[in-house]
Amino acid sequence: MSIAIQKTRQLRTQKTATHDRRKTLAHYLTKIARLGGYLARANGSSAQHTVMWRGLSRLTDIALGAMVGAEIVGN
Repeated sequence: MSIAIQKTRQLRTQKTATHDRRKTLAHYLTKIARLGGYLARANGSSAQHTVMWRGLSRLTDIALGAMVGAEIVGN
């Protein structure tokens, strides 16, 4: 077996191992806050309500854009 195939299999198993972990509510809140501009630094403060509001607004815009795009393309 070639080295490339071995590396590919190794990467695939590592990738599935990280996806098997359950995500917490804090994980998803951080993702929304990052959409709003939160940098998630180790020494920084937690996300504030303004950043969360911006993140939710941007997430809504992304969802609406995907819906409109699907209607235009027809898929």
